[in-house]
Amino acid sequence: MITQARFLEEVRMVLTDVSRQLVDRRAGKDGFGTVEELEAIEAELSALEASAVSGSLPPKGQRYLTAAWIVIDSWPLDHGLGPRICRLEDLYQRKLP
Repeated sequence: MITQARFLEEVRMVLTDVSRQLVDRRAGKDGFGTVEELEAIEAELSALEASAVSGSLPPKGQRYLTAAWIVIDSWPLDHGLGPRICRLEDLYQRKLP
């Protein structure tokens, strides 16, 4: 199990890295994830952060992240940010009360 505070910290760390990658893609730097993918992930993680802060997370059976699907379908599995997004989904679905 993970505490809500620790989960929120994880969300914010991943969100910060997604935002950095988005800035890089917009500047034309190579990396994984298109601008559109990163924008969608950033929006989803921002909404997740807001839900965690307000304590309005959905019940466990209704928790998923489209971001993880994007990573699994489109990015190499060894990309540093991809596994972190998938780990975040695991925490969200299974380990967060």
